[in-house]
Amino acid sequence: VPESLLLRDVVFAMQGIDGKYVKFDQAADAYTVGKDVGVPPATRDLISRICEAGWLYRRVSSFVRWSSERKKVGMVVQGLSAGLQTELTEYYRLVAVLQAHVESDLQRGR
Repeated sequence: VPESLLLRDVVFAMQGIDGKYVKFDQAADAYTVGKDVGVPPATRDLISRICEAGWLYRRVSSFVRWSSERKKVGMVVQGLSAGLQTELTEYYRLVAVLQAHVESDLQRGR
């Protein structure tokens, strides 16, 4: 599997989205590279570590969604949720820049 395609999947995972080779495994509660994908163990480990950002994103965004759907949450939860939403927006900006770089490299054939 070309490194550029794995990078694309890693960026997807950082947004909580399954890719072609890197998917969220419910049983493991983590993003993993498919067992049938020919990737060295060291690369699998590196991808797993980077994809922890995607796992964290899923957890934080789930909490923000949960708190926004509830009518009766305290002011502390509302404040925390608003602060987390701001951080998620900044995180999206960072991931968008990374995705643009990866897509640019893919179009250049790197």
